[in-house]
Order: sequence, then C-alpha cells, then structure tokens
Amino acid sequence: MTNQTTSSFNKRRYSSSDFRDPTEVEQYRIQSAASIAGILSDIVRNPELVTIYFDDEKHFLISAFIGLDDKYLYLDLGRDKLLNQKLFESTFLIIVSRHQKVHVEFTSKEVEKTTFKNEPCIAVPLPTSIIKLQRREYYRLITPDRPPVICHLNLPGGKQKIVPVKDISLGGISFTMTNPEEFSDWHQNIQINECIISLPDYADIRVSAEVKNLRETSTNDNRKQLFVGCQFIELIPKHSAAIQRYIHNIELQRRRK
Repeated sequence: MTNQTTSSFNKRRYSSSDFRDPTEVEQYRIQSAASIAGILSDIVRNPELVTIYFDDEKHFLISAFIGLDDKYLYLDLGRDKLLNQKLFESTFLIIVSRHQKVHVEFTSKEVEKTTFKNEPCIAVPLPTSIIKLQRREYYRLITPDRPPVICHLNLPGGKQKIVPVKDISLGGISFTMTNPEEFSDWHQNIQINECIISLPDYADIRVSAEVKNLRETSTNDNRKQLFVGCQFIELIPKHSAAIQRYIHNIELQRRRK
C-alpha cells in the first residue's frame, strides 16, 4: 500500500501562470481517449503520488496508479482502512497527480474495490477527460470575498500589514496595497521574510515570499492601489496540501452551485 503522507505536491514550485477566470482552465482539458490512456500509462510506468479527494472534500488519501486496461484505472489502497471504506461509499472523487512534473487531475462518479495482480485495490472507470496544465503552469484560484483569505505580512523595516488575498496557487499569492506611496521603495525580487496566510477552516500557513509582479492600479472610485504578485520561496508539504485542499474545496462548491 502507498505510504499515507501529507501531499503529492511536495516537489512543486511556483510559476508565473495566472488564471484570472476559472473557466480558463478548460483550455487544458484533454478528451482524446488515446492521449488520456498514454498519460495514465506513463504515470503507471513512472510512479507519482496520487491524491484522491472525496466525501465533499472532507477527506483525502494518498495512493498511486498501479495499472489500467481498456475500461478501468487501478489505484493502490490507502493505509487507513476507515478512509478506504469511506472512499468506496463516495459518489464523487477528485483525483490529482503529476505527469512529467505537470499537474494532472480528473473526476470520477464511480469507484469500487477489486483486485489487480491478485492484490486488493481501488478501481475507477477510465476518465473521458482530464485537465493537464502546461509545463510550469499552476492553477490559480480567485479567492471568494466571504470568507476571505487573509495574509499577515511582516515587512522589511519592522512594518506589519494585513491584506486580503486576491488569488492563490501552490506557488504564490497576489494582493493589493492601499496607499501605494508607502511602498515606493518596493521592487521586483524584494523578499518578504514572513507571510502568515489564514485559510478559512485550515491552520495558518507561514511562508517566505518574493515579489514578482508590481503595478499600480485604480479602484472603481479612482483610488490608487498597488497590485503585488508574490512567489513562495519554499512551501513545506503540509502547507502545500492545505492550499491544494482549499482550492479543490472552493472549486467543488462553485461547480455545484
């Protein structure tokens, strides 16, 4: 069985992609049966950890693709028997992995327990479509206004600032600053040594970040503000898992509305 670790994304790093509209991810949907089989077969031959989210995102387990045929994809059982049982009772799964270091995900409304090479395992029907982001790109979620994602910034010179996060990915965040004249000395590649990100219903994430994008913008009433896009310098596995679960949870809520 696959070791139940925290996340399948512990080797991921930020890139500059910025999907402002959640529908933009559809351009990365693959629907060719041959292409899908090829990608999944590659992951079987070159194993990557797989995260399976289920039960309305309340639970997840770590697995691995172990084989496929013309109808089914087979995955390793998790180590927790209770979680395995909850998985088999679920009616909607989100399955996430990587192919050639690129994010891959798909959903399934069916799951069953079976055997593969005489070993018990998970089986799901081969997906009819998958999302595969382009190399070095990561899906960026525009955060909801309520409840907001809040970032506490410890800035150079001892300044502290609390800002709402506009969007978030496994690689970074963006936010806006009021009174941009206070940050006239900021520039690209300046480091913020401590960002504390408060995700609703999750523990705080403490991380360092590097500014990659700065531009002055205006609100609807013509007040100036500073847009800041940041890249995480380092993201430990448990924080990566928390962000991934948050993103999936919000997207699942939006799809079901």
